[in-house]
Amino acid sequence: MTAIKSLAFAAALTPLATLAYGADFTLRYSTMGSPTAPLFVCGAQSMMQDLAEASGGRIDFESYHGGTAFANPTLQFEQVVRGVTDISQGPLTYVPGRFALSELATVPLLVEDNVAGSIAMTRLAQTWLAEEFADIHLLAIILTTPYQFHMAAPLDEFTELEGRRMRVSGPGLTALTEAFGGVPAGMPLPEVYEAMQRGVIDGAIAPWTAVPTFHLDEVAQQHIQGDLAVGLTFMGMSHQFYDSLPADLQELVDTHFSGDAVARHEAECFQQIDAQAIAAAQERGNEIIVVSPEDRAAAAERLQPVIERLIDEVEATGRPARDFYEALQAEMANVSAELAAE
Repeated sequence: MTAIKSLAFAAALTPLATLAYGADFTLRYSTMGSPTAPLFVCGAQSMMQDLAEASGGRIDFESYHGGTAFANPTLQFEQVVRGVTDISQGPLTYVPGRFALSELATVPLLVEDNVAGSIAMTRLAQTWLAEEFADIHLLAIILTTPYQFHMAAPLDEFTELEGRRMRVSGPGLTALTEAFGGVPAGMPLPEVYEAMQRGVIDGAIAPWTAVPTFHLDEVAQQHIQGDLAVGLTFMGMSHQFYDSLPADLQELVDTHFSGDAVARHEAECFQQIDAQAIAAAQERGNEIIVVSPEDRAAAAERLQPVIERLIDEVEATGRPARDFYEALQAEMANVSAELAAE
């Protein structure tokens, strides 16, 4: 049985070398969030600190956050492709159709555990998704924790949106919103606070992780936990930076800072931050509604035709959508069994 490593490497790794006069390589990291955003602190920052230490100081990093020229959430992947930045974690649902197979992970009701889902997607990426990620040196695919409804205008029933304008990203959430009678509004997360404050949108469908990062609990006083779908992000390095590394540092990246370990670490960060975000919203006095199993089952029944249509639409483009969907289901089951056996 495969052992799934965790990204707690720094203490366990022996540095490859010690450099007294500064780093040989500076890794430029970009993200759409702030430098104090919980996901960055828990995830990418700790990973890059471990990488710097494990390299014996030969690799260092600098980061660019919200408010800089490199923070545009729609450009995180493209910046890495072009070598404008060297590494990024960002969403993949802001460029419709480019990651059509990968986006099947966001189909409603497919992923229950984002840790198992992230590891499974990362494993399948080397074969099924190689074409979609050929332009970068992929480190991991990370699925968010389930998306929830964060409402400025409260709902009585989360499946009865009745013309409410909802922030979404990706085909899965778009189809879900339409199925429930809402109006999907594609929008990067950094724009949600102002849009909700001004009444441009009535709510946002986003993971709990986005709430502290973008202060959404200040403008959304109701949160409905339906656990219907997840979001899709990547962690990737530019080919230019990776190819510039000597063989021993490439091996360090490939064996300790790619694959299962990164996928698991980042996915677990989402889970940790979710718990913190829920506690903070409760302390603020916001209303949190947990959808009952019966109501979720009823919603699932309504969404079955949507799920079939999403798969068929990707299949119609010539991609093996149904085969990949089934492969992902099988791999998630395998990973879940591995995690349960630890």
